[in-house]
Amino acid sequence: MKIINLNVLLLILLTVGCAHKSTVNTVANLKQSVLNSDFETAETIIKSKKFYDDEESKLLRLIELGTIRHLKKDYLGSLDFFDQAKALSDKLYTVSISKKVKAYLSSRLSDNYYGEKFERSHIRYMQALNHFILYKEGQVDKEGKELVSAKARRTHLFSARATILEWDSLLDSYKGETLGENIFKDDMMAKLFGALIHREVGTRSDINIAKQLYKDAKELLYKNYNAYSSFNSLSKKFVDDFEKLPKLKKEDIKKNYIAETEWSKTLTSYIDRQLKSLKSKERANVSILIGDRFIAAKKAKKIEFPMPLHWIPGMIPAGKKDDFLSYARTMLAVGSAVDPMIKFEIPYIDDSVYPKNYLIEVMDDQDKVMMTRPLALALPYAEVAKQSLDYRMPSIKTAIATRLAAKQLTALASSYMAGKAVKSTNKKKGGEGLGFLTSTLSYVVANQIIKNSERADTRHWHLMPANIMVENFYLKPGSYKLFLKSGNEKKLLKKLVIEKGKSYFIKNRVF
Repeated sequence: MKIINLNVLLLILLTVGCAHKSTVNTVANLKQSVLNSDFETAETIIKSKKFYDDEESKLLRLIELGTIRHLKKDYLGSLDFFDQAKALSDKLYTVSISKKVKAYLSSRLSDNYYGEKFERSHIRYMQALNHFILYKEGQVDKEGKELVSAKARRTHLFSARATILEWDSLLDSYKGETLGENIFKDDMMAKLFGALIHREVGTRSDINIAKQLYKDAKELLYKNYNAYSSFNSLSKKFVDDFEKLPKLKKEDIKKNYIAETEWSKTLTSYIDRQLKSLKSKERANVSILIGDRFIAAKKAKKIEFPMPLHWIPGMIPAGKKDDFLSYARTMLAVGSAVDPMIKFEIPYIDDSVYPKNYLIEVMDDQDKVMMTRPLALALPYAEVAKQSLDYRMPSIKTAIATRLAAKQLTALASSYMAGKAVKSTNKKKGGEGLGFLTSTLSYVVANQIIKNSERADTRHWHLMPANIMVENFYLKPGSYKLFLKSGNEKKLLKKLVIEKGKSYFIKNRVF
């Protein structure tokens, strides 16, 4: 009866589900297609069975498809995918208990892909961005037919503003959940892009909201974004002593925990100029937004964890503990003087994609340089991703180790008892050797299934930008050429004919 019960438990532990895992080559092919601007192939890859084709990864497919449609300038199609993604992510956030239990027993890969907090936030950004571009540019089909009427374009501006307000509510919920913790809880783009949208609406109320959002952005940089090395050379000290900071004076924090980087100074200068611009008659009329490369990839690495041998009592008949321990050590191929070790994978991000220095160069129609200005780093998503994963790693390790230990101990006890049963029924026919062979083969099969069922969950938003850069400024009416410069590279970003009373929005993704 004990053997049957153990085998039934083992079967449950090993068959509760293991999701499809996209291959490294598939993701590499996806990114290469994007680099080649071959968006049709990229979309085909995402929809194929080689990508994450299981129901649990539906959110991931939606946001990747939304990103592709956005890159190919199908903003209506992109908006549809991100609207679906937003609805699904909200629904998944209140996941059922049964799903949580299933994920705990098997692998996180069998759980829903909920998206990291910063990814759920970025969904709102993409919704607002699509609405705003549809307002500024509209959209045409392959034959040049307008797909968005003039009236609908204005509606998209107010939809962008509504998205900003809902986005702010989401971030408020994050703050409540992570109060006092050094983890992503607010999005700089909700402030900066939100201010741009409110400024575009242009009512007195909206201008006041824009001013407040810029002020909030400076406060966010001070309170939370100094945790990132892009903005603070003392970020590690800031993070390590984060719990102490609320008790300290602001001047002491600035003196001992903050060393501004050039990115921090540039962002602060950018925010100050926007506040000044809102009070000026020559209000900024050119806005630039650049998405920088791909976010750093999640990878898998193996670690070891000691087997919790104190779990063993009760799993096998009394009086057999010593024999079982010897058997367990033999199966796990370790010395009798040390505790058995279990090996498993965990996700990690080995390096962040550090932001590049980008400059905007403005020339007039006589090719005279009128302005050269650095882009401000608004959000280092690559660093945010690494920090978020590192923060959750202790709980991830504990959950995986506990789950694996249960599986391993059950497999060992089951195979051990199976061998004992064979030995008992074949005492006169080499039962001892046959029993050991039976138990060994049983464990080898079970162990292989365990390995296949436990792999690091490396799912993430692969096509998300690593960093977002921004700039806003005023140009007098006239003809201009805007260039994007980085190191020795220089490319034409946009030719503009500035008209009085109009504003211009330039969005690009660089790799």
